[in-house]
Amino acid sequence: MLKIKSDYGKAIVKKGDVYMMQERWQEALNTYNTAKECKEPPAGLREKLREATLEIKKAKRKNYYKILGVDKNVGETELRKKYKRLSI
Repeated sequence: MLKIKSDYGKAIVKKGDVYMMQERWQEALNTYNTAKECKEPPAGLREKLREATLEIKKAKRKNYYKILGVDKNVGETELRKKYKRLSI
């Protein structure tokens, strides 16, 4: 649809949603900004822009759970075991 009508806001937002699912935050933000420049920006675009910006900020922080390879809901004993295994 974008090849036919390049300023179709819903299709551009959908493309940004796909980038968000793939955790490609910067591309999603760029796509949402492109959708914002359309003649009729779709509803809910402001929230999507805010979410993409927040995810970019989160990605810059260290995620120690991801480094250890454990889920965020893991218990303290399992977390300690995993840390000790990786530190050796």
